[in-house]
Amino acid sequence: MSRLLLLLLVLFATSTTAHAQITITHPKEGQTFTRDKYGIVVVGTSDNEIVGPLRYEFTIDDGSTWTTFHIDTNSKPFLGYQWLDYPNIDAQIRVRMTDGNGVTGTSPDFRLESLPAATWVEINGNNFPLPKDADVLIEWMQNRDGGLIQLVQSQGVGGSPIVMDLPPNTRSYIWRTPPFDVPWMTLRLEIGGGIDTLIGPFAIGEPASVEGEIASAIHVTPNPATNYIQIHAEEARIDRVSIVDAAGRIHLSQKPKSRLDVRGLPNGSYRLIIEIPDEVITRPLVISR
Repeated sequence: MSRLLLLLLVLFATSTTAHAQITITHPKEGQTFTRDKYGIVVVGTSDNEIVGPLRYEFTIDDGSTWTTFHIDTNSKPFLGYQWLDYPNIDAQIRVRMTDGNGVTGTSPDFRLESLPAATWVEINGNNFPLPKDADVLIEWMQNRDGGLIQLVQSQGVGGSPIVMDLPPNTRSYIWRTPPFDVPWMTLRLEIGGGIDTLIGPFAIGEPASVEGEIASAIHVTPNPATNYIQIHAEEARIDRVSIVDAAGRIHLSQKPKSRLDVRGLPNGSYRLIIEIPDEVITRPLVISR
């Protein structure tokens, strides 16, 4: 009798699991999402009790692989989740929910579209330092038209940024530089609300006017370089050295050594960012082989 009762309990549990169902009602088929502060709200319903934990996953290859983006560990999970950190890609996508018993619900296909990233940005032909109190041309290319474009200007380390709204879908802007010497400035171009490209740090003013006595005692050899460079500092302690390309990408950032290995960098023009106590110094660097 006990065996029969156990068998009936197993059959009942299996039947309950088999008939449980999750249906994802949002996002809907054919919808398109781009990254914003609201994200994607994934909502499902069930026709039976769902057992935790509830796993949320997505696929961009028609279900061949699934990536988990959230696990709800509540014993009675709410069938919904505000997905804010979804990938910034162009892809057809599905999401699915799976409970602790393996009951699964899958959404219809919808689409993600990435932010319209700037592929390159150039200021005054990347001739640095920039002249003070002058109009300089900023040009950029983006992979598709976007909405809001902002130029964020920062002076010094930790300085308060100045945000300038630019006309949407533009590809250039005439920027008036400050009327005084600035040894450290960055510009950040934001398209569609996302951080796209950082330019700098760079100086504004004549080279002699933006460098102090300590800065003038720092030398980089050889320049142009092929495989290695050495940084000589006569009266300063160097805390960190970084190599940045014209688009603001950091290719190397480390504490100083007797020499820096630049064999992995392609030919081109770069900026050396040399950090010393209470000051940041920039030097042009050319890699040529």
